[in-house]
Amino acid sequence: MLMRPMKDISFRAKLSVAFLLLSITPIAVIAAVFHFSFVSNNEKQAYDTLFAIAQNKQATLQQHMQGLRQQALHFSNTDFVRYAMSRFYGFSYAFDLIDDSPDKAAQLLRDSYTQSGHFKALPSKLGMTVGSYNHVYERFDDGFSDFIGSSDFSDILLVNPTGRVVYSNSKGVYFTADLTSTAYRNTPLSELFFRLSESLAPNSAPEVIVFSDFIVDPKSHDIRSYLLLPVKNHEVFSGYIAFVLPPDALANMMASRQGLGATGESYLVNQAGIIFSHRDSREAERAKFPVELNASIQAQKGVNGVMKAVNYKGQATFAAYTFSDFLNTRWSIIAEQSASEVQASNIKFRNLIIFIGLLSAAVMTVMIYLIALSLTRPLHSLMLATKAVTEGNWHKKILGTSRRDEIGQLASQFSLMQQAIRQQLQVIGDTNQQLEQQVALINQQNEQLVQADKIKDEFLTNTSHELRTPLTGVIGITESLLNGVAGPCNEQQSQQLHLALSGAQRLAHLVDDLTDFHQIKDNRLRIQLQPVAVLPVVQRVFELAKHNLSNPYVELHADLPKQDHVVIADSIRLEQVLHNLLSNAMKYTRRGQITLTVKAARGHVSIAVTDSGIGIAESDLAVIFEPFKQVDGSETRTQGGSGLGLAISQQLVQLMGGQLACQSELGQGSRFEFCLPMTQRPVLTSCEQALNQRQSLLVEPVSLLPSAVKGELQSLGQVLVVDDEAMNLQVIHNHLSLAGYQTQLCQDGQQALTLLAQQPFDLLILDVMLPSISGFEVAIAIRAQQGLVDLPILMLTAKTRTKDVLRGFQVGANDYLMKPFLQDELLARVGSLIRAKQSQQHSEENKRLKQQMAKHIEVEQMLQQSQQNMQHMLAQVEDAIININPFQQVVFCNYAAVKLLGCQECELLGADISTFFMAAEVNQLLANLNQRGQLEARLTLQRGEQDARALQVSASLISAYSDYAEISLVCHELGDELSTLSAKSNVDNGQALHCEQLIESDYRQDLVTVMNHALALWNAAGHSKVELAEQSKIWSVYLDRSSAQTRTLDKYLLLETLPKKPRWRDVLRTATFVKQNVAVACGDKESQGYLAQIEISCEQIKRYINCK
Repeated sequence: MLMRPMKDISFRAKLSVAFLLLSITPIAVIAAVFHFSFVSNNEKQAYDTLFAIAQNKQATLQQHMQGLRQQALHFSNTDFVRYAMSRFYGFSYAFDLIDDSPDKAAQLLRDSYTQSGHFKALPSKLGMTVGSYNHVYERFDDGFSDFIGSSDFSDILLVNPTGRVVYSNSKGVYFTADLTSTAYRNTPLSELFFRLSESLAPNSAPEVIVFSDFIVDPKSHDIRSYLLLPVKNHEVFSGYIAFVLPPDALANMMASRQGLGATGESYLVNQAGIIFSHRDSREAERAKFPVELNASIQAQKGVNGVMKAVNYKGQATFAAYTFSDFLNTRWSIIAEQSASEVQASNIKFRNLIIFIGLLSAAVMTVMIYLIALSLTRPLHSLMLATKAVTEGNWHKKILGTSRRDEIGQLASQFSLMQQAIRQQLQVIGDTNQQLEQQVALINQQNEQLVQADKIKDEFLTNTSHELRTPLTGVIGITESLLNGVAGPCNEQQSQQLHLALSGAQRLAHLVDDLTDFHQIKDNRLRIQLQPVAVLPVVQRVFELAKHNLSNPYVELHADLPKQDHVVIADSIRLEQVLHNLLSNAMKYTRRGQITLTVKAARGHVSIAVTDSGIGIAESDLAVIFEPFKQVDGSETRTQGGSGLGLAISQQLVQLMGGQLACQSELGQGSRFEFCLPMTQRPVLTSCEQALNQRQSLLVEPVSLLPSAVKGELQSLGQVLVVDDEAMNLQVIHNHLSLAGYQTQLCQDGQQALTLLAQQPFDLLILDVMLPSISGFEVAIAIRAQQGLVDLPILMLTAKTRTKDVLRGFQVGANDYLMKPFLQDELLARVGSLIRAKQSQQHSEENKRLKQQMAKHIEVEQMLQQSQQNMQHMLAQVEDAIININPFQQVVFCNYAAVKLLGCQECELLGADISTFFMAAEVNQLLANLNQRGQLEARLTLQRGEQDARALQVSASLISAYSDYAEISLVCHELGDELSTLSAKSNVDNGQALHCEQLIESDYRQDLVTVMNHALALWNAAGHSKVELAEQSKIWSVYLDRSSAQTRTLDKYLLLETLPKKPRWRDVLRTATFVKQNVAVACGDKESQGYLAQIEISCEQIKRYINCK
């Protein structure tokens, strides 16, 4: 019903409707897809932007809060805060001096500031300005103000241990407040105080810092938060410091509207639902009341995300939310933008698409109608002309070619096409005639090529026959010599004759292969097919192959059946095929195994040779059976050969009724297999005997590498010879050995590189054509490691082209010698290269020896000078110096330390320091030293169970940046004079006035007086000055020209030589030592006078030191 009316519609209408539908439908679909994609991408972009802003705000907020936390922790641990809260000088102490009643003191403090703006009129129980609250305030208030001015905190409060706010920088509502009282009990600061106080209680986990969230403070009536930290002075708790944090900095942080558009904003909501990051005062008033937002609820759960939500103003928004944790407090971070702003671009894009679609539909309708009209009108007029052409009337004239519209152009093209077809038919005829002539010429040339091929074959055949005659003579004469026809041969002669015989036999085999190949090619090879037992032939070839196998890394296996089988074959040719296959397998298998397999199945015997050698690429399998074809024909090929073995074997197997096939994979090995038909006919005994009497096609193996010539000749140098031909190696070895050189021989470049890495050589004779890698590549590898002088290279090759010689010198050859060569020329070039190398080596060795000697002399002089300087410096040091390693072992000590500890230097070095000092004191010293890096302490020197002395020790780390730094200990011995000095350390006001009257010149004169009188008293007892220094172990003794000297002690005997900073402890210790060790008789007035003067001067020294 529907198709019938459609047939009645004109073609023009159908075409117009179809074009219109095909044009408008894709546009409409694409517009809808674009609109949907644009809306989705716009919303996703808005979400991504909001989420990125929220994440950025989160990172900024966390960094800011952590910075405030670190700032508060660092400031609270400064000496400034510790001293401000000191119990003996700080605000707590000054507050207690105002009045005994804390409440009255607080009232006086607040009234003083309220009335006068300062604290100068505040009373003090001590009645002094020093220590009063005003004195403490003036000392610390500027420091707190400076800190607040450089931070985001608005105020700092100091709270004593009882909860009294004794200081406030802003003098706000909490100033002088009692946080434990009922009036402040519900304030956030009071809650933090009790929380931190409970944490500091015994058996509680202490909290370093506590924080209150942003809420409306009931006292100040504004939004703020607090950070409360304990303050400790020398590990003693002295109070608290509170930092007041307003939300202004966070509001400024959230106020940035970058990326949020005109209606977007970001804000913070705490756990109570309070928005505390508004800068606008109207919004800040609204923030004092909690709100319930879905985004904030999700963020409080620890979730990040985006959603469509309603904000605190009741507006529909696109929102992104995340959270930030700070000191057990979680804040919600919300970034939002109104939905109307986000969707405004969607509406604009939709209207634009509708407008463009309507405009496009109108334009397409007009264009489609015109196109349909232009296409349908000329069809009828062209139909008649095309019918005549389709009937093959190429000569009929096409009408309408004179028209200038599309119909005229189409008619013209038809006319041109008709003419072109006529011309092509004429060209095709001419071309066929030319091809026939070319075919005739090719046939004539083929006949000429066939004739030329026959001539070549005849030439090769004649040449092979001509070569056979002299080869037979060479082989016969060599074998006769080996059999002793000219007398017995020694071992070296026999070895070289075997090499000559092996080379001649290889050439004879090549001639045989060429003869067989041409006989097969000319169909003149005749084989004798008869019953042959497979196993005897296979076993004979297998045993000979095992005998020829010289590679110790290759194993030869045979998988033979227990029962023998008889096949139709020629036994000699079968042996030849097996020999070729096994020889190829042994040549191309460097490591692994070769297996010869014989199997019988379905009337045929299958013989296969499988190896694990280098394998054959799939692209080369098609050419390996072609004559003179080799897979590797380059100059770096690993094996020689003519390329006829597989071709001959293939032809022989085919003549015996079989087919030779190959399966191989590159790098995995190869498998050559052929089948021969079995027969039930018996094997002829005479035939088997005849086969056994035939000459074997295989040659007995000979050693290709010669042994070194043994003799008593002195070696002129070590020469490495590299050539893949054993006969060339033998010739070069003979020439060099007779001339007095030691030779090492190898047949490939890789082996040569290995030998060069293992031992040095004076010269390398290198052939160019080597297996695996060429001589040029070997030279390049050597020159990368050794220079022209280090290892001379003599290139020895049959390549005589100029470019080959140039390349040899380019890759690093020192000389180039062509084959064939004369013995004298070889020896002359070898001797010249080795002598040049030796001369250069001697010159460089002499130069190095001179440099080393000069450097050695210079270093020795510097070491001697350094040793003298060090000994002089140590001799001048009067203090006992001991260096210990991290394992508490003594690694250095000076002469004063040896005297102080009373042992030999050899006993002291390496000993444990705890051997000389109390272990507990040493461990405590090292523990404190690791924290401070330098300190002074007292250690008890142990010289026995009854003898112990106290030492004042200055300890320091030699290297503060090493985990294994040594520790230096500078020791001073403490005597009774220090205990007396310590007992008089507290002086009264009268003593202070007396200190002002003491002058340094009298103090220095007293030091000289004590030393002179003590020395005089010591000399009166019959002792010398050197004995005083040695026995007291206070002063150093030096050896100068075999005489003992006391240079340091001598400086203390004259006022002019007394050091600027004299060691007054050593002077007092010397006086004490002399008094204890010199007995003064009652009648000796002079000695008693010395003692009295010593006592007076010592008291003056102690008084001066105490005052200073």
